[in-house]
Amino acid sequence: MLARGRAGNIAVGMTRDSVRRLVVPDQLMELTICTEKACLPALGIVRGAEPAVVVHLTDPQCGTLRVAWLEVYDPAYRTREDIGVGTSRVELDRAYRTTVRATDQNELYAPAVGLWFRVSRARGASEERVELVIARDSASAQPTTAQCIVHTPPTRR
Repeated sequence: MLARGRAGNIAVGMTRDSVRRLVVPDQLMELTICTEKACLPALGIVRGAEPAVVVHLTDPQCGTLRVAWLEVYDPAYRTREDIGVGTSRVELDRAYRTTVRATDQNELYAPAVGLWFRVSRARGASEERVELVIARDSASAQPTTAQCIVHTPPTRR
């Protein structure tokens, strides 16, 4: 299930160790993702030979490593409306009212589910399709690990 800040049973704010306990060890890869600004830790969840989900982690300077955002490449992850990787742009627009990111016409935000969808048209294809879903806990267009995530567990009554 895809939802705001969540892909399956992995959610923004979880610790790296919690994610590692949920994923079968032979499907988990330790990654380092580098940009022009920094190199930061991540986890890759692999199904077959392809990455299914890339779990981006907070900056190590924040203390305990936590999930900052998720990039979903596996078409098995779907929203309640059955939208995910492989969905056509037409189906995406039919399911949700989306907002186009100002700096990138290929990224669409669906406020109803709090997810970003990257669409593209494969060579020779007649329509655009979702190639990536970004799950965060906010509408921020630019995922960043510069901010530390403060996780407060729910209180029990």
